[in-house]
Amino acid sequence: MADYGFNTLAVHAGAQPDPATGARATPIYLTTSFSFRDTDHAAALADALDWYADKAKEMGKAAIRGDSKRMLSLMNEIAVDYGKRAGTQLSVYRASLKGGA
Repeated sequence: MADYGFNTLAVHAGAQPDPATGARATPIYLTTSFSFRDTDHAAALADALDWYADKAKEMGKAAIRGDSKRMLSLMNEIAVDYGKRAGTQLSVYRASLKGGA
């Protein structure tokens, strides 16, 4: 077996072929219908999407005004939020590769 690096294993370790398509990589499906665990779960996801949409609108307005400092500030907020989410995912991947927490 090949000696894959951490990044490759973090993305692909334990992945099974998609039963519907046989794809080795997890397929990305575009859909307009989703299932949620409960109403709180749905609300949390909607709030997160609203936050990103608000930041995108603010960036557009700042670009029109030529306000580069505000645009940099908004990009920093988005990057920090994204980094927090990615860090959480990375922690889960590391724990799964170690076989537990």
